Amino acid sequence: MGTVPPAACPLSYRLGARALRDARIVPVASTLYAVGGLYGNTCALAAIRERARREPQPPTIIFNGDFNFFNAEPRWWRELNEQVRDGEGHAVMAGNVEVESSDFASTSCGCGYPSYVSAGVVERSDRIVGALRSSAAAAAAPDLVAWLQGLPKALVAEVGEQRRRVGVVHGDVESLAGWQLGIEAMEPPDTALRAALGCTEADGAAYLPITPRVKLLSWFADAQVSGLLCTHTCLPFGQIWDTFGSGEEHGGAVVGAGRGRRAVFNNGSAGMANFSGTTFGLITRVSADLTVPSDSMYGGVADGLRYDALPVHFDTEAWLERFGARWPEGSDAHLSYYKRIVQGPGGFTVRDASRHLVEITRRVSPEAERGNQHYVS
Repeated sequence: MGTVPPAACPLSYRLGARALRDARIVPVASTLYAVGGLYGNTCALAAIRERARREPQPPTIIFNGDFNFFNAEPRWWRELNEQVRDGEGHAVMAGNVEVESSDFASTSCGCGYPSYVSAGVVERSDRIVGALRSSAAAAAAPDLVAWLQGLPKALVAEVGEQRRRVGVVHGDVESLAGWQLGIEAMEPPDTALRAALGCTEADGAAYLPITPRVKLLSWFADAQVSGLLCTHTCLPFGQIWDTFGSGEEHGGAVVGAGRGRRAVFNNGSAGMANFSGTTFGLITRVSADLTVPSDSMYGGVADGLRYDALPVHFDTEAWLERFGARWPEGSDAHLSYYKRIVQGPGGFTVRDASRHLVEITRRVSPEAERGNQHYVS
């Protein structure tokens, strides 16, 4: 398959650490859920709401973009956006899909794909968002379109009584559609994953640079946050850095409540499978309560907050019925995503996603743990 050069994102996509520092504040009493990449999956949204009802205190649910995608049908588009907009305890920001699908002059998906992503995937994504854009127009809901157009592109959650600041972005700190917080860009590099995706230095034009540790730490400092929550790149991971520079320990003992640590958690996709051999979505939970949730997949503590990846066990049968009715075999979304929806990304495991200072807290199926070294998205 051919590849395409990385897309040049519009100026409106540009962010920066200082812009994140000054982003709108979302007060969080104790716990938040970051829901990125819902992709129109109303079954997953119902499951997330059900999980929220099990919390000791109602969590703040932050939708950090791409809650639209597969819902390219006027009634479905309206239903999904009304549920996200009007839900109690919801805070909402835009991803590239919201920006491009509410811009009726656009012809792009705005994904900003790296050059190792095939031209076919890019072209199909453009057409999927084009269908979504047409559905938004046909829904005759100018209030919803205006709401989408006015969504912020970054947020800062202030969590708990100590008001710990956590930055919430869609892509990365510098761009709404950036890939610098993708697992394939993290340091130290996962060489097997990078080779499988085709983004190593040996791949020439498809090379995706590693995001240096010093750059990440400068983002935390300049934005005045101790955590970053992201999505967009569609593969989840959690990683924690010790700013004391001593690796896992400081002075012979782990510093209490993760003081001096900084966390990045990418939830991958809330509405689509994230691990080989699975079908469930994934969200990021952040809490001032350091108790490990019973359903945590992996997690860790940084700067007085507990970060965990939680599964989203939605009604797969109902979701496949709705997806298939709109996107039958041979359609763009079916060609690009059906295999991942029913099998997960081949070869990608929970072990891959739980990086430095993040512990696996719950085992999944042997297939999800072993993988098969294909890394098919």
